[in-house]
Amino acid sequence: MDQGLVLYGERSRNPLARTVRLTEDALRRGGRTTPLEELNLAAMAEAFLRGAWLGGGGAERPLTSLPEGAGAVPVTRATGTCAPLKVRQAPAFARALGELAVGRCGGVAYKQIRAPQT
Repeated sequence: MDQGLVLYGERSRNPLARTVRLTEDALRRGGRTTPLEELNLAAMAEAFLRGAWLGGGGAERPLTSLPEGAGAVPVTRATGTCAPLKVRQAPAFARALGELAVGRCGGVAYKQIRAPQT
């Protein structure tokens, strides 16, 4: 199983449920794990900082257009392909992935989250 701090996670009592888990190292959906290096984090971070989300074909949509609760969030791979990822809390997942992308690209959003409380 992927290691690291869980930034977004879903649980289910159903062992066949396709849950999503985002950690510092990987994105796990169902039985498949995608290393973060395979995602286009730079493009997603740039759109996230503008208050948008990167969709298919490079189109940006406002973060507010993501459905409350369950919905599909587009995830862009480094190859440029985009796949909708069905999650139970679309805004929470988009925010977690966006902040992680910003942090991985040298921004401060992710570092502020992980800063120890004094």
